[in-house]
Amino acid sequence: MRSSYNKSDITYGELIQSITRTISPKKIVEIGILDGYSLESFINSCNANTEIIAYDLFDEFNGNHSNKDVIDEKFSKFSNVKIGYGDFYEVYKNINNIDIIHIDIANNGYVF
Repeated sequence: MRSSYNKSDITYGELIQSITRTISPKKIVEIGILDGYSLESFINSCNANTEIIAYDLFDEFNGNHSNKDVIDEKFSKFSNVKIGYGDFYEVYKNINNIDIIHIDIANNGYVF
């Protein structure tokens, strides 16, 4: 599976799972999906009542990007997971009451 985390000796999936199990979140927001490596790690380490919302630009991003149809199908069996279109610079303004936010995006160096 493609992931920006595959370029390191650290097993980030295990790190994500440890943090998630420790926190026992009620709501997780992920921005940047690619093939779903970290999203899968969150799903595998929280209970089915944890609300998980994952956003991406999909094919509107000019670079490595997710395929919305593939991601929708892959995660459709999880009723607590919602996949949505979202630009980080807009999504972050409207997220609140979350326990974990995971941001894994390519960016243009914009500082806000």
